[in-house]
Formats: sequence, C-alpha cells, structure tokens
Amino acid sequence: MVSKFSWSLVAAAGLLAITMSAPTQAATLTIVSQDTTTAPTPDPFTDTATGTFTGGVQTNSVTNQYRSPWENTGTPSAEYFYVTTGQAIFNLEGNSLSLLWGSPDTYNVLNFYSDEDGVGLLASYSPGSSITGGSISATQGGFDLVTFLLSESFKSVGFSSGGTPAFEFANLVATTPIPPALILFASGLGLLGFSGLRRRNSSSRNTFASAPDGMAV
Repeated sequence: MVSKFSWSLVAAAGLLAITMSAPTQAATLTIVSQDTTTAPTPDPFTDTATGTFTGGVQTNSVTNQYRSPWENTGTPSAEYFYVTTGQAIFNLEGNSLSLLWGSPDTYNVLNFYSDEDGVGLLASYSPGSSITGGSISATQGGFDLVTFLLSESFKSVGFSSGGTPAFEFANLVATTPIPPALILFASGLGLLGFSGLRRRNSSSRNTFASAPDGMAV
C-alpha cells in the first residue's frame, strides 16, 4: 500500500516539474538592491573582456575622460574598468549581476545575453530608465552599487558607451541565486518529512501503551 506520505512526495515532485517546465517569457530585469553612499571593498579586476571597444583597466580618474567609481571613497586609486567606444563583453554566467557603477550616464548601456560573446540579447538597461525595483540616476558623478536580477540566465554581459566620458565600473560579480520554486519544493519536502516522522512516533507510542502487561512490544 502506498502511504499518504509517498503520495505527497509524488505530488510535490509533479508540481516542481510543472513549474520548471513552464514556458519561459521574455526576459525581465529587476533592480534588487542599490547603495549610493557606502562603497564596497575593492576587488582586483581580473575578468577578461572581448569585443571591439576602446577601454581597459584603469586606476584613478582622468579629467574629462574617466571618472573612477572609487573617487571620493577611501580607496580612490583602486582598479576599475572603463569603456569609451564600442562594447566590452564579459563571459559571465548567472541570472544576477552586481557592479559598482561609476558616474552613471544616460549613454551608458548594460546588455545581457543568452550566450557567450554577446550573442542573443535578453535585456538592456541605461541610467535614467525605470524598471521593476527602481532606477539608476544619471548623476554624472558618484557611484551606484547595484544588483540586477534577470528572469532568465545569461552567459555574457556587455558594456557600451556613447563616447567620452566613459562607462566606468568595478566589482563585477555574476551569481545564480536559488530559484524560488526550488526553495518552495525543499521547504515542502522538509514539512512532509517532519509530519511523517511525527505520525510514526505517535503510532509507536500508541502501540506501546496498548500492549498487555508483561508483553514486550
């Protein structure tokens, strides 16, 4: 006989399969966190860019050319990356991207792609545009430590700028947070397992209590 617990596991697995196999919709971009006052600890810039662009790793600001995202912080000479023309592409995989965006401008464009080397555009963002979760102000100064979440996984990101001043950024990190459906499924399994254990323990106590005197159970 199949127990209720086993049927519950089957039902939960079926629900997860339906959720994971549901058709994907157009990728949507969300801002999940922002900080314009507290700069993070600088990370050395080790990612390699491909594509046709003018730019590279830089330290400190250069008047009328590059403004470091670390300017006016405790580490003004920390490394950052800049792009003045073309698009720099980084093969980073995930569905969440964090970066320290320096002096955001309306002509800075951040692109997300479904494949490596900038193939298959999923979504784009420029400062001044409002999306779910907020917007990045085109301040032309300061920084915005921002984390984006994409509804689909990306395999590369592109950074382009309409010219000088440049697109400056640092602390580039791509991650894949645990999908909410998987968290829900794991929580459901935990609750079902706990419920089954309680029923078994309760059944054992009842059996022991109903045994005749002197008879081992």
